[in-house]
Amino acid sequence: MKSMKTVYKIIAIGLFVTPFLYYLWTLRPVEILSEEALYNSDPQGVHGLFIGNESGFPGGYYYNVVVDHLPLTKWDQVHWYIVMESEIKVSLHIPDKIAHHISIWDVGGGFINPHRSGDGDLVCFRNIKSENNCIEKNHRLSIDVSEYGQEKFDFSSDDRTWILTKQGELVTYE
Repeated sequence: MKSMKTVYKIIAIGLFVTPFLYYLWTLRPVEILSEEALYNSDPQGVHGLFIGNESGFPGGYYYNVVVDHLPLTKWDQVHWYIVMESEIKVSLHIPDKIAHHISIWDVGGGFINPHRSGDGDLVCFRNIKSENNCIEKNHRLSIDVSEYGQEKFDFSSDDRTWILTKQGELVTYE
């Protein structure tokens, strides 16, 4: 009888501690693993992700950022981008006053060789000079920036769009 109480206590402690540890794990700093600029004028650079100029961006400026993970909540993901925006724009050489699109990808299981992968749904990065230069498509966040600087955030797991107003407020639309 006493051993069953011990088992129940262990299970209860495990059920309490596991979500807490997972939450702490997601609070670790996000590491940017790769960044790449893609242009509509470079057909090899678009990986079949964006054809033509369907998004309405005049220059066709597209950028990919691969991270090891993103924060847990959508709010924290947007906040992470806002904090990292200047660093990302500098490292990708994004000029001011141009419309552009940034895709944030989760590296998932890591970079893989496209010729050894059984999965055909990959996105590959030419700037990585290794055979393992592809990841499974795990698109997490899209940021569309107008030439006037308005930022729109779309999540692959949500139908809502988040817009950062000129007053610095985040507004969501369904």
